[in-house]
Amino acid sequence: MSELKAALIGCGGMGTHLARTLHGIERGRIAAVADASPEAREKAAAEFGATGYGDYRGLLANEDIGAVLVGVPNHLHREVAEAAAAAGKHIFCEKPMALTVADCDRMIAAAEAGGVKLMVGQVLRLIPLFAKIREIVSSGLVGEPACLAITRIHGGGFSGWRSRKETVGGLLFEVSVHELDFMRSVAGEVASVYAVSRQNPGDVLDYEDTILVNLKFKSGAVGHLYASRAVEIGSTDGIIQCAGGTVAYNWGTGLLDYKRPGEEKVTVDPSEWPQEDGVHREIRSFLEWVLDGTPPIVTALDGRAAIAIVEAAYQSAATGRAVEVG
Repeated sequence: MSELKAALIGCGGMGTHLARTLHGIERGRIAAVADASPEAREKAAAEFGATGYGDYRGLLANEDIGAVLVGVPNHLHREVAEAAAAAGKHIFCEKPMALTVADCDRMIAAAEAGGVKLMVGQVLRLIPLFAKIREIVSSGLVGEPACLAITRIHGGGFSGWRSRKETVGGLLFEVSVHELDFMRSVAGEVASVYAVSRQNPGDVLDYEDTILVNLKFKSGAVGHLYASRAVEIGSTDGIIQCAGGTVAYNWGTGLLDYKRPGEEKVTVDPSEWPQEDGVHREIRSFLEWVLDGTPPIVTALDGRAAIAIVEAAYQSAATGRAVEVG
C-alpha cells in the first residue's frame, strides 16, 4: 500500500485536527468524512475534498477506505471501533479509548478478529515537553522514579456532550486520562489507586469538578494527580522525584528543569526538546504502522491501561477504599 486513504468519523474540533494532520503527511489522504451534523460534515468534506456521509456505516462500506480516525464522543468509541474492525478498516481512536475496561477489551478483540490495527491517541506523552521529560528519566540521568506529583487545574466547564457524564465519562476520562497515561509511561504499571472527588453544589455539569488521585506503582514509586476545572488560577505543572535527582516542569510557561545532588540546576532549553508536534508524531506513527508495519509509538494496550487506572480511581472515589488496578 503506497498511500493510506483514510476517513474521519466525527468532524468535531479534535477529529478535524487529527484528519488535517494525516491529510498533510506524505502518503496520507482523507478521502471520506462522516458526521450526523450536516454543517460539520459539509465543512470537513469541503476542506479535504472528501466524500461526506451522514451515517458512518455507509462510509465503512466504502472499499477504498483503508483506515478510520475515530473522533466521535467518548461513549461511542467502542461502537464505532467494533464496526470499523468488522469492516476491515484500521483504526486510530482518539482518547479516551472507551469508558470501561470491558469496552476496551471488546475493541481489542474486534481488531484482532478483523485483522486490523488499533491505536489510541494518548498524545500527552508525545508532546515535546513531556517527551523530553520521559527521555531524561529513561536515560537514567536522575535515577529511577520515586514520586510523581502532577497538577492540571483550570476554570470553566464544558458544553454539549462534554457536559454530561453519560457521554463524556467524567473529568478523568475527558482530560486527565492524559496525565495518568504520562505518569504510567514514566513510572511503569500502577498497582492500586486511592481517590477522592467533589462537585460544586448547583453545578451545571453532572460530574465531579475536582478529583485527587493517589497511585502506587508496581515499581514501588508513588504518585499524586490533582485535577480540577473549578479553580480561578490554573496550572499545569509537575515534579518527578527520582533516586538520583529531580525533574520539574511547568507546561504553561514552558519551563523544564532538572537537578542532581551536589550539582547546579539545569534548565533545558526548548531547542533541546523533540521538535515534532505530538499529534503529528502519533498520526505519523499510525500511518507508518499501517503502511510499513513499523510498531506504533502508543498501543491499544496503553489506551486500555489508562482506562483501567481511571476506572479504579472512580471506584475508589465511590467506595472510599483503595482499589487495585486490573
